[in-house]
Amino acid sequence: MTQTRFHLALAALSLAVACGDPDANVADLVCADPSAIDAEEAVWLYLAAWSEEDAFERRCMIQRSLAVDAGFVGAAASVEGRAATVQQLDARIASLFGQGAIRETPNAMETRHQEARLAWVTKDASGTLIERGEDWLEFDEEGLLLRIHIFAGQGMEASPSDPLLAWERAWNTRDDASRADALSEAATEVVRFTDLLTDVRGRDALGAEIGRQQDLLGGTLELSDRVEIFAAVGAEAVLVRQSAEIVLPQGGVIRVVNYVRLRGGRIERLSGFPSSAL
Repeated sequence: MTQTRFHLALAALSLAVACGDPDANVADLVCADPSAIDAEEAVWLYLAAWSEEDAFERRCMIQRSLAVDAGFVGAAASVEGRAATVQQLDARIASLFGQGAIRETPNAMETRHQEARLAWVTKDASGTLIERGEDWLEFDEEGLLLRIHIFAGQGMEASPSDPLLAWERAWNTRDDASRADALSEAATEVVRFTDLLTDVRGRDALGAEIGRQQDLLGGTLELSDRVEIFAAVGAEAVLVRQSAEIVLPQGGVIRVVNYVRLRGGRIERLSGFPSSAL
């Protein structure tokens, strides 16, 4: 069974998982400096923190870039709340400095729909490449960082889970009732989907958007038969990346990369970016 292979891959993925609660009061704050005024400043603070060796200044920068209910998802942890997110990011950055390494972002950040994607590399003191990765960032209405997803190196390969296969079925059926059934298996009720032009929230709205894109493109969605798992909580994948193609009837192909956050095994958040953008 596909679901069994997916879970076997999760069992091989050894992760240290931490849990945190949203900030309860100002006692959780690192410094009294004000939060960023918009997304541009929040991103600047976040990126600058990766090069800041002073621990207090670094934690303060991270705090100022984050929403109070921010969260972090990566191989080391999946946490909720600003204080826990500051702690996780600071520990990751401090570990790099401890290894004599630093993270750099050689390409421009791609932004849209209160989200961004950026590629990064980690190099040692001699400039030798250690690791490549990506950040998928989400912002709140004020422009503060709401969710930070870190895709470091290569994820654990696995076959797609049943909910991911149901996602593919939903995009390829022209029957409204069958599509709704497939989406119910694939995604949570509050699922949010974004692509280059679209930002929809909720399963019903997503079903309508799929129908609209089917009428517009007439294409077929083909997901890769392999996914990369970058974070898990126990036996459940939390953060996944998967390649996909939309095969057009006239013969063209639109290639994308899906960045997926799961809750209870189902898709809570999926963002499709053009695969050639980075």
